[in-house]
Amino acid sequence: MFLLSATKKGFSSKEIQTQAQGAPSESYSGLIHSAGYYFISVTASVHTHTPDRSDGTNGVSHNVGADDIQFASNHPDLKNWIIGCGAVAQYNATNSSFFNINSGAISSNCSLIQ
Repeated sequence: MFLLSATKKGFSSKEIQTQAQGAPSESYSGLIHSAGYYFISVTASVHTHTPDRSDGTNGVSHNVGADDIQFASNHPDLKNWIIGCGAVAQYNATNSSFFNINSGAISSNCSLIQ
C-alpha cells in the first residue's frame, strides 16, 4: 500500500505527495488523518505524455522514459499508466516498452484503467 500525503503544513519525503488545502473533498476508504496530515492509500499513478504534440505520435509508441522507469522502480507496487493523444498504456520498471496499450478516444480508454 502507498499513501498519498496532503497537508497545508508540508510533506514527508517518504510518501507520494501532493499539496492540498485542508481535508480532501471526497471520502476515501482507509483515510487516515493524523497530526494535520491526510493519508489516502493509492494503487496506481496516472499522468499525461505530450511527445505526440511535437512528433505526431500517440504518446505511448516510443520507449518508456528514464524518469518514468525510475518512478516505477521507486514504487514497484503501483500500477503506472500514461495517457497520450489517442492512447492509454501501462508501464513498469522492468520493461522499456509500454504494454496493455489501448488506442482510441480518451473517453472510452480511461474506463479501462484498473
